[in-house]
Amino acid sequence: MLPRARCAALLTTRRVLLPRRGQYGMALATRPKVDVVDGKTRPGSRPSATHYFDEFMRAPSIENACRVMKHEGDADAVWIVFEHIVKSNRLQPDDTFFKAMMKFCQELLPYWAPKVLDIAMARGIPSKVLFRTFVSACSKTYPPLLVQLLDRYKKYGPHDYGTICHVAQVCIAAEDRIAALHIISDALRRKADASEDALFLFAGCCADAESPSGADIAERILHRIRLKRVTPPRNRLIFGNLIEALLGQGRFQSAVSALSLMDDIGLPPSEQIFSSVVSALAIADRIDQAMSVFQNMVRRDLSVSYHVLSDLIAACGRRSNALAIKTLHEYAIGSGMLDNDSVVCAFVTAYDQVNDIDAAEEVFRGRYDAVLFLDPQAASAMIRAYGRHGQLDKALELFERARLPPGTRVDAAIYNSTIVALAKAGQDARAYSLFQTMLEQIDDAPDAGVVAALVTALGSRYQLAAVQALHRYAGERQLTNEDVRVSLIEAYARCGVIGAAEQLFFEDPAPSVEAFAAIISAYGSHGMLSNALAMYEQSKATGMVVHPDQGMLVALLTASSLAGDLDRFNALSSEFEHRWGIRLGRDSRVIVNCLIVLYGRLGMLDDAEQLALSSTNVDIDSLLTILSACRKHGDVRRAERIFDRILSGDLSSASSRRLQSAACHLMSSVYEHAGRMSDCVRVRDEMAARGIPDRTSRTLLLAPSETLEFQSDDDRYRTDCNLRNQHWRLVQDLDHDPGDPDWLRSELVAFAYAVNVLAPYDAIRLVTSAVMPPGAHDAVKRAAVVYRRDVYVRDPHRQHCFREGRCSCGDYW
Repeated sequence: MLPRARCAALLTTRRVLLPRRGQYGMALATRPKVDVVDGKTRPGSRPSATHYFDEFMRAPSIENACRVMKHEGDADAVWIVFEHIVKSNRLQPDDTFFKAMMKFCQELLPYWAPKVLDIAMARGIPSKVLFRTFVSACSKTYPPLLVQLLDRYKKYGPHDYGTICHVAQVCIAAEDRIAALHIISDALRRKADASEDALFLFAGCCADAESPSGADIAERILHRIRLKRVTPPRNRLIFGNLIEALLGQGRFQSAVSALSLMDDIGLPPSEQIFSSVVSALAIADRIDQAMSVFQNMVRRDLSVSYHVLSDLIAACGRRSNALAIKTLHEYAIGSGMLDNDSVVCAFVTAYDQVNDIDAAEEVFRGRYDAVLFLDPQAASAMIRAYGRHGQLDKALELFERARLPPGTRVDAAIYNSTIVALAKAGQDARAYSLFQTMLEQIDDAPDAGVVAALVTALGSRYQLAAVQALHRYAGERQLTNEDVRVSLIEAYARCGVIGAAEQLFFEDPAPSVEAFAAIISAYGSHGMLSNALAMYEQSKATGMVVHPDQGMLVALLTASSLAGDLDRFNALSSEFEHRWGIRLGRDSRVIVNCLIVLYGRLGMLDDAEQLALSSTNVDIDSLLTILSACRKHGDVRRAERIFDRILSGDLSSASSRRLQSAACHLMSSVYEHAGRMSDCVRVRDEMAARGIPDRTSRTLLLAPSETLEFQSDDDRYRTDCNLRNQHWRLVQDLDHDPGDPDWLRSELVAFAYAVNVLAPYDAIRLVTSAVMPPGAHDAVKRAAVVYRRDVYVRDPHRQHCFREGRCSCGDYW
């Protein structure tokens, strides 16, 4: 018998060591207390904290210890009893003792359960019930004692499916899906049959894991079912979860095979399972498999939901599968599903993608002709389709209908589609105006696609102020995604603001191939070949996930041709072909034009002429390039031959007449460069005789607030006294001959206006409609020095950057 004083001392000590709260701050549970009166218990009254404990103290035994564990509510007292038994040389604890103690841990002292189990195992007392109680005890804390549980499971755990399921459930409660999958994987390595409850738990874990490991285990479970190593379950939810795990990881063939397996075991897939497979296949653009499963559903007379049908239609549109779209259209008609907005929207978009605008319009009108209000998404899709197929009037008509009745709030999607349609149709001013109206009238912001389309349209028209305003808007609304960034780089490059293009590029920590191509093209057009090549090397050094594309090759070849670097041109062509598998054939129009520019710049006029005339369709632009080269290299006879070839062409189209007018001006400059002024006069007389219009020089000035247009001797020049005076001062500052017709060219008039309105030393940015004649080019170069300004002039072929008496073209254009 233990001395009572000694027990009291131990008890006091234990109360110091054992806090009255569980691990991780969870309060310990308390047992219902009972009083003992005359050897009998009276429920509901205050307990006797010492009755069973005192009895154990008087007569220590396994039986009395178990009573303490069963009835005592004081964890410290129970632990004293437990330690006394396990340290006793006389008493030998058995399975019953450890089960009672583990039960107590489960209820009141879960964080001591691992130590109790270790002591039991060390004494060679294996027990399946004991271990399962231990698992339950580990689950009582928050969070569960998962590390301790997994460690003991590995050392001592019985590997029957019941225990495995209990351990897996604790892993799930602890939100450790990886650990649960490891437990399940271990279970599947055993040959024993698994109960349906176990399979249900395993399948749920696979689906919840959303990982390749979960899909692997799902495939193993299905394989065991297929080989009948486990009894085929009758619960469709098990297959639903297994299929979900497979679809989530792109194991589409395994998912489709699972449908066949369900048929083989006499458990046909439900409508929900079929639908999940069709949707997943459609979203992944696996059209053939998706249509096969869809037709299987139809044969079984299973309903296809609007959502699933819409997914499938959209996928067929993305893959341009017109036959599949027609099949789905017939099903929708037969099933009466064309009254659903999402289905109609999907059909409109899909028919647009296969260029069947009539079918798209038929579906749309069939749904909305007889109703007042339009579905925003369907109307937006129809406007996009009209815009893509050049039917802008119908797009605008539908937009106006969406605004009826008066006061109706037009959805942002309809605004977005209409703005994009206008922008891509070249109606940049109307598109920008509608964009501003949208900002004023609705709270929803235009999306990034709208901003990118607008930037591209306005940049192509050199509306620098509007591009800058859109840039600020995109920054404020955090809409600067990759498409917007690339469109801004290209727009700034076209407008001659290479610094802004560079800044945008370098702000992106991981530029895309398109961004690299855009900045390389920007450098190339500005005569900065070394920068373009450095950027290409940087793209290779960064190890881009996406390899360079054809756009980047075109940008590099164009830059090389404008710089006259034939060796670099050939080296880049070879590298792209052998390293990246990207090749532009010698008959490619891009290659032909670049080589003609290169040959002309290098004086290889025989090669340039042969290449231009050997093409299937002789390009007049290429011949004009050779004419420019003839002027530079003084080859008058070749120029006359090329000039006659150009004039022998068809004069019926406006574009041909424009090009022939350009040819006459170039030929005139060839004669002027050779000192044959009488031939200059003759060419101009022939222009009039042939009815070739004498082009009026036209130049755009990219001012800070707007883009202004100037023509030679236009109304602005005649009515603006300040402009005429500044222009006259410019002519005097340049020592120009007032009798020279070049002094009234629009480039110089626009330059004079810019000097008046821009801040001192601000860069001047001009865009000309025609290639500058040598006199105008020389005048602008000298004006840049006199007025100490950088001047950027874009002509139809390249960007001229005038700085400190030099031009980026090297005086060859």
